[in-house]
Formats: sequence, C-alpha cells, structure tokens
Amino acid sequence: MARLLLARGAEVDQIGTNDVSPLYLASQNGHAEVAELLLDNGADVNLSNGTSALFIACQRGHVDVARVLLSYAADVHMTNIHEIAPLYIASQRGQVDLVTLLLDHGADVHHSDKAKASSLHVATEYDRLLVVRLLISRGADVNQMSDVDASPLYIASQNGFVDLAALLLENGANVGLATIHGTSPLFIASQKGHVEIARLLLSYGADVNQAKNSGASPLYIACETGHASVARLLISHAADINNNKRGSISPLAVASYHGHVDIVRLLVAHGADTHTDSSGKTPADVARLRGHDAVVRALTPSVLDVLLASAADDHLGLVVWEELRTTRRCPRCTRRRPLSRK
Repeated sequence: MARLLLARGAEVDQIGTNDVSPLYLASQNGHAEVAELLLDNGADVNLSNGTSALFIACQRGHVDVARVLLSYAADVHMTNIHEIAPLYIASQRGQVDLVTLLLDHGADVHHSDKAKASSLHVATEYDRLLVVRLLISRGADVNQMSDVDASPLYIASQNGFVDLAALLLENGANVGLATIHGTSPLFIASQKGHVEIARLLLSYGADVNQAKNSGASPLYIACETGHASVARLLISHAADINNNKRGSISPLAVASYHGHVDIVRLLVAHGADTHTDSSGKTPADVARLRGHDAVVRALTPSVLDVLLASAADDHLGLVVWEELRTTRRCPRCTRRRPLSRK
C-alpha cells in the first residue's frame, strides 16, 4: 500500500494529525521494510517533532528499524525534548543489541540528559547488568555524577544491586564518592538495609564512619531505620558506637527513640554509653517517654546486675550471685525461686 501511494504522488514527509511523519510511524511499529521504502523515496531520516524516528525505534526495541535508519545517516546524537539520546533509552530498556549498534555508529557514551544522568546511570538504575558491562567496556565513566551528585555506584547501592555494585567497583568506582549532602554509597546501603551491599563496600575499603554533612554516620542511620543486621556488620568493622556528631543524638538514643529493641541490646552488648547526654536524658528516659517498655527493660540494669557489679571485688559474693544468675536457684537450697526485676 505504501509503495502504491508513493507511486501516486503521496508526500513522503507529510505530517499527520498526530504530528508525526510516515517514517516515524513505521519506526514506531517496527516496520523495517516500510521505513526503508520511505527512505528510498526521499523521507527525511532526521525529521522530528521532538522525538526522532531513531529514538522511537530504540524506545520500542526495534533493532532492525534502527539499523535501517542508521544506514541512511540517522543522527545518533539527536535527542528528544528532555535531552535524552537514543543510547540512553536503549540502555534503560536493556537492549544490548541496540546499544552495541548505536555505539558502533558513534554514539557518545558520556552523553547525559537534563539531569546530567548518563546511559550508565540509567542502565544501573534499571539493573541492566549486561548493558552496564558493555558501556564500561566502551569507556563509560564509572564515577560520572548526575545533577544530584549521584554516582552509578551510589544508585546500585541504593537499590541493593549487588552484582552491579561489584562490577562497578571492579572497574574503578570510587567507594567513598558522596552526594552533595555527603551521602556515601555505604550510608545509603545502611539506610536501606542492604547488608550484602554494605559488606561488599566495606571489602573495598569503604570508611565505616564516613558521615553525612549533618554528622549522621552509617551506624546511626542503620540504628534509626531498624536494620539490625547492618548495624551488626558495621560494629564488626569498628564503627564508632557512640558517634553523636548529629547534635546530641547517639546511635543508642535514636534506636531507643524508635523502639528498636534488638539494636538497643546489640549496642549495649558492645559497650554503648547509656548515660545522660547533653539533652539531660538517658536513652532509657527517651524510650520511656515514647512508651517503648521493652527498650526500657533492656536499658535498665536488673537487681542481679547491680548486685553482681557491687560484688565484683568479692570473689565469694561473685560466685554466689553468678550461680544465682545462671541457675535461678538459691545456692543453699534446691527449690527454684522467682527473681523479680525492680
């Protein structure tokens, strides 16, 4: 039909009511033969209403159409109104063949959109491992920052993409490269609870105490958001357990405030300071005000703890109270006696 219409004098670049050309429609719908026919009859390969035929072919994943368009000198760098190039959209969709084709025709691997996000950024965001590997092999900058100063590694860490993060690190990603607010990949992984990402970053030398501009550390944010497994990992890598650079709030205080009893127990077991801070309140006071009774109990020494502490210099008393603590029996009789907390 297209051949007949052209033979009868149809205008090859006539814009329809939807503001697109016949070539655009053929490219959008994956009709490679029709696209080639139109181009043979003089269609403008780069005619655009804000989105080119090549762009829409890449967006729809039509590699055969894209190949035809490029053979007729389609502009591989022509962007849409958002400054998004065909390579960007093909990378977002995970179209390895299209990405390869575009790069082979000179697509700029470093080009970024209005938000300064590159093809590598968007491929990382959408977990396109094969595309990321291809882009890196063609020279993509693994430390290129977007307009919010997010690196590809930051994006992978934020989303918990372990394989992608490993690939980026293997290819020279800066493990400590932070956003404008000082948020490092380790911090965002800790905030999101991605323990395997955190473990990977630490294995590549991430600073366990690298804090945001506000002073909040990775351990602080893990305690605030309730990610006990991440907090445990950070502590095992010598995180500052009493870090309270964010005003007067320590990791223990913020965990107490939010009622994260498992984290409170973890911090106390590793020597966190339970005393009054500059606000005049202890973590137990904070938990009590919030109604977190389990946290209050975890922070309040039991009668046995007090007696054991007072008997620390008395060997006999220590033996007696240790027996009482571990067996809950009176050492002078065989009958169990309930031990109450005060």
